[in-house]
Amino acid sequence: QTPAGNQQFPKKAIDVVYPADAASDFPLSMQASSAYGILYMITKYGYVHVFDIETGFSIYTVRISTDTIFITTEHTSNNGVLGINRAGQVLSVCLDETTVIPYVTQQLQNPDLALKLACRCNLPGAEELFVRKFNLLIGNGNYPEAAKVAATAPQNILRTPQTLQKFQVAVPQGKATYPLLIYFNALLEQGSLNKYESLELCRPVLVQGKKQLVEKWISESKLECSEELGDLVKQYDVNLALSIYLRGSVPHKANYEPDYLYQMRQVLRTHPDNAATFAQMLVSEGPNGEPLADINQIVDCFVEVGNIQQCTAFLLEALKGDSESQAHLQTRLLEMNLLSNPQVADAILGNRMFSYYDRAAIGQLCEKAGLLQRALEHFTDLYDIKRTVVHTTLFNPEWLINYFGRLNVQDSLECLKAMLQTNLRQSLQIVVQIASKYSEQLTTQALIDLFESFKSYEGLFYYLGSIVNFSQDPEVHFKYIQAATRAGHVKEVERICRESNYYDAERVKTYLKEAKLTDQVHFFEK
Repeated sequence: QTPAGNQQFPKKAIDVVYPADAASDFPLSMQASSAYGILYMITKYGYVHVFDIETGFSIYTVRISTDTIFITTEHTSNNGVLGINRAGQVLSVCLDETTVIPYVTQQLQNPDLALKLACRCNLPGAEELFVRKFNLLIGNGNYPEAAKVAATAPQNILRTPQTLQKFQVAVPQGKATYPLLIYFNALLEQGSLNKYESLELCRPVLVQGKKQLVEKWISESKLECSEELGDLVKQYDVNLALSIYLRGSVPHKANYEPDYLYQMRQVLRTHPDNAATFAQMLVSEGPNGEPLADINQIVDCFVEVGNIQQCTAFLLEALKGDSESQAHLQTRLLEMNLLSNPQVADAILGNRMFSYYDRAAIGQLCEKAGLLQRALEHFTDLYDIKRTVVHTTLFNPEWLINYFGRLNVQDSLECLKAMLQTNLRQSLQIVVQIASKYSEQLTTQALIDLFESFKSYEGLFYYLGSIVNFSQDPEVHFKYIQAATRAGHVKEVERICRESNYYDAERVKTYLKEAKLTDQVHFFEK
């Protein structure tokens, strides 16, 4: 049933013209394109006939298959038709939007149909036809039809200041409606007005005291709100002008400053998973690249609700430039994670993303969080280093050995002393390894004195054992024999006495006698 107010669409009998080589052809299926208002008719011999539904006019005929197309359907993505033939081919036919209007105009010599298609489908190619028809209508004083053509022309090609000026200067006949109002009514029926049209419509309406019409159009989103329209309306109604400024994204004219921090807190409360994205918008989408809200206060909003995860995501993005001016924010990011999620802080530090944070403060927090390796990486004060390094079992041995390569000689010896003093049994193995690796830098004598100060002959034995075979220093060989004797490694004493040529024999013999080792004769058999 035809809706009320609509004209019933009449049925049409249209003769289908078949090509001479397919006189016995006949239709198999039909598909309509609601977007274009056209009909695709597919025949037995693989022809596609394209008709305009409203007029029944044949637009185009083309053969797309020599095999029968046995099934078809509408192709919604391109407003065409899809079909499958007996050979299994999938075929697609649609209008070429860029050429169909010129084709109908020039090849088919049907400008009226070209205008209808261009208007109905918003297709290019009929610009000259619309301009010619518009100029003809307005020249004949047929303002309603001219306004309709201008309002419905595809891609708004006639909605220009020049068209508006033609209606402004047009003179009505007798008591007829002003042509300009006819034009605006036609535009409003089609949708909303652009910036220039909105200004030109509101000027005479406001002069006539019909402010309520402007309010109505704004509420219906018929006008484009702009700073210029707000300035015009402000002369008649300040509140209405404020509404226009806000709708037109001109907040400075309304002296309106959004409370972005309040909005931030609202997002954190209602959509916490989107908080980092919203915060990033606040710091990146302000005028001239300036943030819309202070980044420190944004971080405060996250901290208030304990949303450290989203805050971390936000700051990692905001601080990716590693700027010295953001050193305090780098520190704050690391602080909050060391206090709440040390593993995240460990990963950030491991990636070496930041360079300007407070290293001393972060080192202290790393120590408290149990990240002793990270703490040592940050400490420069010997007191802090000694306090941390004594926890030898909590370090990766290889890393700790390499760490001593960063320290100067005096600090290294102090740290080794602290390690032995705190827990000799627990630290002895790693101390020996460090002493062996850096023996040349720390000096053999200093290391011998270190082990002897703790009466750690076992440690001295293993340390000297790592260098004695490469040393020609008689003192090293003597101290090794002495340490081996005191540590109970008699076989090693016997070996070194027989194989070494660098110790003082009389001194060693005297020492061994004093040590009361039995069967000393074996030690000196060469």
